[in-house]
Amino acid sequence: MVESLVMVSTQALSSPALGIWLKIAMATYLVWVSRKFYVDPMGYFRRLARTAGTVLPELPAVRELIRWLACFCLWGGCFMIASAVTAQMFNLHGWTYAIALVVLAAIATYLLLPEIDKLQASPEMGADAEDIRRMK
Repeated sequence: MVESLVMVSTQALSSPALGIWLKIAMATYLVWVSRKFYVDPMGYFRRLARTAGTVLPELPAVRELIRWLACFCLWGGCFMIASAVTAQMFNLHGWTYAIALVVLAAIATYLLLPEIDKLQASPEMGADAEDIRRMK
């Protein structure tokens, strides 16, 4: 009984269609999270420091580093979606398609990058920018 249940669950998870949808779902989540980190790079760390009862110094270099990493993760999510669709659904492989996917992911990243508010762009605003954002 247990062995047959395990076999059914492993067969369901080995389905190529489920694999495609899981890759697309994970990449979509990666795009969503990286867009939030791009807009407010220190927001997550600020909330984490607040719950620990400490004050987090905001360094402009760290903000820019996190923003660049978020942009790379956004590109990676776009690339994962594009590669899952082309390689698995359309069975396209090769260097030409790989280069086309890199370019397509870069274009999608450019189109998906959110606008940065002027208040969030200045690190010295800190908590004031967060209070204004909550009021909106």
